[in-house]
Amino acid sequence: MSHDLAVWADDRPLDNDQVGPTCNQLCERCPASGGVVVPAVPRRAAYVEALVARYPDNIDHSVV
Repeated sequence: MSHDLAVWADDRPLDNDQVGPTCNQLCERCPASGGVVVPAVPRRAAYVEALVARYPDNIDHSVV
């Protein structure tokens, strides 16, 4: 099983109807989707680094 995780670091949206289209636009800009690479915001980068340290990619299936 795999999961995609999105981290929202801007002003909180008012409701799910607002966040859905914005999230879709951000996903379309993702480098894996052929989008433009933008520099990471330092606090987001630190958060992602902490997540990867705690939950590393399990490419060789050695992590349970």
